[in-house]
Amino acid sequence: MPIVDDHVDQILMEDNAYLFGRGGIYYLRINLPNGKQHIRTLKVKADGSDEKKLMAIGKAKVLYDEIMSRVNASLSLDKLTVSRLCDIFIKNGERGLKVNQESKSEVARIDGGRGAWTTQSLSQSKIAIKQHILPFFTKKDLATRDITQIQQMDIDNWIRWRQERYPDEAPGTFAKRNTTMRHIFKLARRMGERFTPPQIEDIPKEIGKRRRKVISDDQYIELLQHVKDVYSKERSHLSTDKNPEPLWGRNQKYAYMFRIWLETISFTGIRPWTTLKNAIKMEHIQNQVDGRGKETLTLRRFEKGHDYVAVASPYWKRSLDRLEMFYKPFGITNDREYMFVHPETYQGDKIKAGEPIINFRSQWETAIGWLGWNDRKILQSERISPYSLRHRFAGKKLIENEISPFELSQIMGTSLKIISLIYVHYSSVANYSRLTQGDLEATIDIDYFDKKTGRREGSVIANSLAHQRVYQGGHNFIVAPDEVIPFKDASEMSLQELVDRETIVERDHRE
Repeated sequence: MPIVDDHVDQILMEDNAYLFGRGGIYYLRINLPNGKQHIRTLKVKADGSDEKKLMAIGKAKVLYDEIMSRVNASLSLDKLTVSRLCDIFIKNGERGLKVNQESKSEVARIDGGRGAWTTQSLSQSKIAIKQHILPFFTKKDLATRDITQIQQMDIDNWIRWRQERYPDEAPGTFAKRNTTMRHIFKLARRMGERFTPPQIEDIPKEIGKRRRKVISDDQYIELLQHVKDVYSKERSHLSTDKNPEPLWGRNQKYAYMFRIWLETISFTGIRPWTTLKNAIKMEHIQNQVDGRGKETLTLRRFEKGHDYVAVASPYWKRSLDRLEMFYKPFGITNDREYMFVHPETYQGDKIKAGEPIINFRSQWETAIGWLGWNDRKILQSERISPYSLRHRFAGKKLIENEISPFELSQIMGTSLKIISLIYVHYSSVANYSRLTQGDLEATIDIDYFDKKTGRREGSVIANSLAHQRVYQGGHNFIVAPDEVIPFKDASEMSLQELVDRETIVERDHRE
């Protein structure tokens, strides 16, 4: 029996329910099946007056009907607050992620959503709940309120609170937090709650105003040169002026792969991926010959709920060939599952040779930081990002007038509306001379690797005499010239002298 006030008489409500006083307040007690009890406060003073008795009885009848309807529907009698639902939602997500990882499929779906539980979706949900939902819905006036009692005004206040707290948050990110809150409401309904959730409106995206900054040709060349400087470093303290020894450590190897990653985005225009789900697989790269005998290079992509085929620049073939030569000394062949994999095992970082590289985020941030491009630039439209390479691809295609906006939307996996909004800033008059000079990579250098050590030894100009000599010498791994010509060296020049001479000629030609 609960502790009661002796001076307050019990009031019988039903065969299984009555009112009693405790601490000067009326309470309702209901005897449930299996010997369980449920006690709820009525928040009415138990002072013995008829006025308070009638008020308590009126509230008790409403509460009794509500509780018994939930009992008959096998629903929980505990309050489903936003906080409690968030806890259930995350626990469901952790279980769902484990199921999907063990089954290697997407059988466990997000509560009330269309997507599956992944490491990324669970992480985003946790951030939304910890930073954007709980801090607001655990305030005094909302902390103990049932989910069914959350009103439209509460949601409107929540939206305004977030806009004040996160004024620079991108509309797309803002919408993701809204989606998590919608999942919370849907979870409550899936648990049996019968109510109509308030509307949660997303803020306008204003895509045209918030587009990523386009990387210029000069910046692109500067970025590639910086990355090349990293993987071309020499071990100066062990070298002589005549025979410098290249440095080929971990940083150089990942910088080399990062260079190929940059070219991949630039040559195909695909979205820079950040998850394993969207990483390029070797089977998605198609190198075929059409009916006219012309080689075609395409890449199948699965992004944002649909798939499309990206049409790659012919120069991407050279990038793929160089990547093959890079992996060859490590015993990694083109029958691997993913395009970019770790070449070696690093026990301290739990990295195993042959496992896929999920992204090159750290290499990108290091390079951009060294170049100083995004210093103190907060707005997305002012920052150089990997998407800047995708936008450069689109801009060149539009300016060169080799493809219609509709075709461009198809090979980039986006809508015609997005193409129009984001890339309308290109002016055919202002950019024509700059963007129709041809691909910058047409005369890209070719790297060669020592067959015994796997170390990058140096580079030569594509299809040059030095390229021919290294290829036919047979002492190094190197991509074949576009056209192999029998090499006859009538001079006494060494390979280094030949490279130096051709580099000077090439530089004069560019200037």
